Amino acid sequence: MKYIDEFRDGKQARHIAANIAAEVRPNLTYNFMEFCGGHTHAISRYGITDLLPPNVRMIHGPGCPVCVLPIGRIDMAISLALDRGVMLCTYGDTLRVPASDGLSLIKAKARGADIRMVYSAADALKLAEQHPDREVVFFAIGFETTTPPTALVLREAQARNVRNFSVLCCHVLTPAAITHLLESAQTRDMGAVPIDGFIGPAHVSIIIGSQPYVHFAQTYRKPVVITAAAPKSKTSFRAWSRPPATRQRNASWRRCWSCARVLSGAAWARCPTVPSRSAPNWPPGMPRSSLA
Repeated sequence: MKYIDEFRDGKQARHIAANIAAEVRPNLTYNFMEFCGGHTHAISRYGITDLLPPNVRMIHGPGCPVCVLPIGRIDMAISLALDRGVMLCTYGDTLRVPASDGLSLIKAKARGADIRMVYSAADALKLAEQHPDREVVFFAIGFETTTPPTALVLREAQARNVRNFSVLCCHVLTPAAITHLLESAQTRDMGAVPIDGFIGPAHVSIIIGSQPYVHFAQTYRKPVVITAAAPKSKTSFRAWSRPPATRQRNASWRRCWSCARVLSGAAWARCPTVPSRSAPNWPPGMPRSSLA
């Protein structure tokens, strides 16, 4: 990929920061919300906040679909596994998310529930075909980026006549989340969360396009700028596209696939996500900057 060096040019970044400082009005406060966890990660990692003028404030939005998952959905999944005896398949991000009564999916698994971590919806369908005597439920989560694979696997299940497979659909829509933020009493009436504009998620927008954001500019007068957090190098793409079993491991650092955080060992132990779903850090010799 071209232009990676340009995106990480400190001199160019300071020049852009100076242009932003020249444009802002000192008597106004600007509040922008980034919507993607990758944006939040990049802002923190590269010190973007320190480059911005004091009256330009970045507000961290929903970011991670696991973080905004209602607790009742986790309770529902646990009930299916414990009370109905289904084989529940899900991404590892959800396994340690707290539910009611101090439970979580991983604690329910310890109590005997058949809960299995999968890397894709297709893995869950394969398990359903391998166990025709069991009801297999795929606990589907994620923004629009993970919705197409769920739809595809449902179509495949129907085509193959796999009758013991179903989906507990908990996907989250980005435009609906933005609407909820703008329509909430705290934002609309109390002004507790002043928002002047949004930084739209790039990966989601590849799926849904830019049209769904036009409504927010026209109706709420809130501009939306779609941008990626940072470019990725070919080396990074090759490393992260390999099957998990073939990736080189480094136990000191790990990167969460869902919210893009890079965590050390101590922080990793406190992370609500599960290590088996969150991929290990880059292979030895790969610069950290290639995983923005």
